[in-house]
Amino acid sequence: MVYQERQSEEYIDELAKGIKVVADAFFPRPVWVRTLDAPTDEFRAMEGGENEPHEHNPMLGWRGIRRDLTELDHFPPGASGLQEAARIWGLTNVGIMLPMVQHVREFQKAKEIMFQEGLDWKRSMWA
Repeated sequence: MVYQERQSEEYIDELAKGIKVVADAFFPRPVWVRTLDAPTDEFRAMEGGENEPHEHNPMLGWRGIRRDLTELDHFPPGASGLQEAARIWGLTNVGIMLPMVQHVREFQKAKEIMFQEGLDWKRSMWA
């Protein structure tokens, strides 16, 4: 468990650093960070992807917000990376894009997860 927590912290740190580089380069213009949105066939081609489902049309399948809300090992750390970038460097030009949202319930659940991860909706540009 400690190894997994350390990996998650490293992932969050790397995301925060990458977001800062892009946000600084484009400041004061807005930068939108899109959550993970790879289709299952792309994941299947990666190491460890052999258990990915086979879908008739992966472009419309289990990806974007649908995957974010069911695989919580990447979405909360991604939200934390965004929050860390805003907290550490005071970034004010960064927003988050949730791909493939089809219903307000998906947005509400994502917002709840991000709130649990410490994303400050009142302070951010995406409030």
